[in-house]
Amino acid sequence: MASGKTHTMINLSAISISLPLIHFYTNLSLDDILVGAGSAFFGTVFLSPDLDLKQSKSSQAWGWFSWIWYAYNRCFSHRKLSHFFIVGTLSRVVYLFFAAIFLSTLISLVIYCYDELSVDSVLIAQENVGQIIRDSVLWAEGHPNLLMAGFAGLVFSDSLHLITDLIYSFIKRRS
Repeated sequence: MASGKTHTMINLSAISISLPLIHFYTNLSLDDILVGAGSAFFGTVFLSPDLDLKQSKSSQAWGWFSWIWYAYNRCFSHRKLSHFFIVGTLSRVVYLFFAAIFLSTLISLVIYCYDELSVDSVLIAQENVGQIIRDSVLWAEGHPNLLMAGFAGLVFSDSLHLITDLIYSFIKRRS
C-alpha cells in the first residue's frame, strides 16, 4: 500500500496537471474549476479514505481536531466501505456534516447557556443552529454548480487515492 506522502504527491501532481486541461477543454466557469481544485486539495490533505485509520496523514492534518474522526475510524474498517468509489467520499462528507451540526450545537449551547441554563437559552441555541442549517441549505440550492464541483473534486482525490492503492497492491502481489 502506498504511503501517505506518496498519495499526497500523486494527488497534488494530478490536480496541478488537470487544472489547465479542464480549463482549456471544458466550458466550466473558473469558479467551478477553482472550487473543484480546492476540494480536491482538501480531500487529499484532510478527507482521504485513510481517515478510517487511527494514525494516518489525514488524521494528523486535523491536528487537535483529529478527535472528530474517532467515531468514523471505529465504524469503518480500513479498505472496506470507506475505500469504495463515491460511497466512501459520501460517507466522509455526511459524517463531517453531522459532526459540524453537533459541534455548532455544542458551541451554541455553551454561548447561550453560559450565564444560566434555562429552557429559553436552550431554545435560542437550537434556533441558532436551525438558522445555520437553513442558511446552508439555501446557499446549496442557489449554487448547485459549485456544490457539484466541490463534490467532484472530493471524488477525484479519492479516486486517485484508491487507484494508487490498487496499483500498489497489484505490483506487490506480482513481485
